[in-house]
Amino acid sequence: MNKKTSFLLLLILITTMMYVYPLDSTKKTWQSPKFIDTSIAYHDPILITSNLDFQNLAISEGWTGSGVFSDPYVITGYQFDNTTTHAISISDTSVYFLLSDCIINGSGTWTGIFLNQVSNGRILNVEIYNRSSGILLSNCENVMIQLCDIHSNTAQGIEMKSSCSNVTIRESDIEHNGDNGILSIDTDTLSIEDNDIVNSTSDAVRLSSSSSINIARNEITYSGLDGVNLTSCEAINIDNCVIESNDGVGIAFRSSSDGLVFRNLIGMNSDYGVSLSSNSVNNSITWNSFVQNTGTSQCYDAGANNEFMFNFYSDWIAPDANDDDIIDFPYAIDGAAENQDPYPRASIDADPTMPSMGLNPLLLGAFGAGIVIVIIILIIKRKK
Repeated sequence: MNKKTSFLLLLILITTMMYVYPLDSTKKTWQSPKFIDTSIAYHDPILITSNLDFQNLAISEGWTGSGVFSDPYVITGYQFDNTTTHAISISDTSVYFLLSDCIINGSGTWTGIFLNQVSNGRILNVEIYNRSSGILLSNCENVMIQLCDIHSNTAQGIEMKSSCSNVTIRESDIEHNGDNGILSIDTDTLSIEDNDIVNSTSDAVRLSSSSSINIARNEITYSGLDGVNLTSCEAINIDNCVIESNDGVGIAFRSSSDGLVFRNLIGMNSDYGVSLSSNSVNNSITWNSFVQNTGTSQCYDAGANNEFMFNFYSDWIAPDANDDDIIDFPYAIDGAAENQDPYPRASIDADPTMPSMGLNPLLLGAFGAGIVIVIIILIIKRKK
């Protein structure tokens, strides 16, 4: 490897590091779920137990579609109010289907939509209320829940358990549910985007033993406990959310690692804005705004190797003698880790120049590592 090639590799490394934290703070807007015409036809509970069962029922019911990606089965325009079983139960299927424009209410002891060992389903523009859990997924993959109104259920708004994967929940209202707004146990690759998750009796979002999580552009407010509760989770991204007025912690990491909390507004929670328990490691809390959260500090860290940087804290707004939009003294973080934010922003809108010649310390570290790599390569070349 010649010097020119070594320098090119180093340049690629530095350029890549500069794009780790995209500065997109715009919250998406969406069409609110509509209340479907209550004059639509009532339907008996739907029970499907196999691909063949789905095909036969589609024929007898007159549902469109053939169950493939480009032509899914479509179940649409029904109202359910039964009190003795799940309104819709689908299990052991891999065909593609769309469930849309339905109203489901009834008994608080039965789930609205129950999917078990199901792949390739989409639930669109469905209102579910007065059930146990609104939607329950068990051992499912490739499921999307979109533009739904899930409210006033006695347990969870949406529940995932038993090794679900590739689940997306987006553009939905999840409100006034009797336990958690969203509950996930053992889910891999979960995306929660552009939702309003409001007035959950327990946590708004409670995730356990889950990984590859993206929580973006949500409004998470007025829950009875934490806004986001992460227990034994890893590979977590939380960005551009409003997380406020919850009766517990805004975002609670409990034995969770490799998380990025970026560009969120976290305010007026009854406990810390962000809390990192022991065994929570390698998490980055950066470019957030913490406003009037409770605690000696607005954040807590009892873990290891966690980073706080470039956050705004409403209780730490002076002095800034050189007007560089960075408070002149670090912000102390509560907890046994004795952590601090070395570059607290002077205001919510402040966009300060990176210190140390405008470079993020992470970038400087990458630069140093790149130099070491180049030196090692040159030494090896000389020995040859």
